[in-house]
Amino acid sequence: MIETAAYGIETRFWYAGREIPDRKELDNSNVRPDITPVEAILHKIKIPVSEYVVQSYIRNSLYQRDSGADSILPKLVPPNVEAGEKDMKVLYEYAESVLEECRKFYTPFTDNDMGPIRQRAGELHTAVIDLAAMLTKGSIDLSWLPRHTFIILSQIQSHTASIMEDMDSEDPPPEAEIEAIDSSLDSMIETYEDIKELIDESLNSFRRNKFAVVRPEENIQKAATERLLQFSISGIDIWRRLIVPAGCALGELHQIVQTIFGWRSSLAFRFTAESEDLDLNTRIEELETRQIAEILYHYGTKWTVRIMILSKYETSGSRPIRCVAGDGAAPPESIGGPVKFKRALSALENGNDMERLGAQRELGDTFDPYDFDMDACNRSLAGAGVYPKR
Repeated sequence: MIETAAYGIETRFWYAGREIPDRKELDNSNVRPDITPVEAILHKIKIPVSEYVVQSYIRNSLYQRDSGADSILPKLVPPNVEAGEKDMKVLYEYAESVLEECRKFYTPFTDNDMGPIRQRAGELHTAVIDLAAMLTKGSIDLSWLPRHTFIILSQIQSHTASIMEDMDSEDPPPEAEIEAIDSSLDSMIETYEDIKELIDESLNSFRRNKFAVVRPEENIQKAATERLLQFSISGIDIWRRLIVPAGCALGELHQIVQTIFGWRSSLAFRFTAESEDLDLNTRIEELETRQIAEILYHYGTKWTVRIMILSKYETSGSRPIRCVAGDGAAPPESIGGPVKFKRALSALENGNDMERLGAQRELGDTFDPYDFDMDACNRSLAGAGVYPKR
């Protein structure tokens, strides 16, 4: 069964009930077989663009009245991108030669329509490339990032590169097309700002927890280990990330799942890994010794929660279970599974009066599908009385 799913700033077709896999870097899969030497260098340093994008940067330098390749290269290859001296020399010489050729034909007057759009697209493209490069180097734990971070960044980068290719021309497109491109660029900038804000929040949470987990040698006897877990409801994009003790047993995980999704333990449940039922006394650390990094929590016959073990941390002492990220309001367990939940959401947002009333009866009068309050989630965890073994 095929359904549409949010995929960055687009909607893509996907297999129903399956999660869109996260990436760990920008999508570099669109490499053409006839790639040029300059394009090969750029793809090698994780800048998946054509020479037309490079030429668009060069046209933008003329529009901004910059001089020389020195002003172009920092935009094409921003600071966080690691490139060798030899590759940078090739890119510099290429930019200089194309710049010299473009100067012969460039007319500022004819660039009044395309210039501002090209400049905005170039600034956005540079920002995306620099952000992606920053995230993939250093000591950042990528599992803390919002879900689908690199998918969204890849979509923005790809669409922005396409705009820059369109703007690598001396002849402006029709006015209606320019307005459509400008509107599309507005949407991409807004999406970038949204994901950048989420990334900043995630990195701040990571840094706070990282500082908290550094343990001095004199406290080694009191050391405890924790795990970052992701809980995702299959079939819908509702998820939470929590830090829990490594000694947490599956029976305790059941209570945690119920708490973070606001369910009431009214249905039968079980845990499985690779189609094998798991004992409720099994601890997370025991799963890891068996090389199991993902388990399924089956709740009733309709709900399945995928639980992934993402990262390991050492702390100087016991700390409470805590939620550090999440998205979307959890569905009522009584609604009967993800398919009926999505139908109710569709009726709530797009249905007629009768359909909306029916959806409100199923979801609740005040249900907001976009509502996720991390502080409220942590208060619920604190009040649930779940105290895992350590």
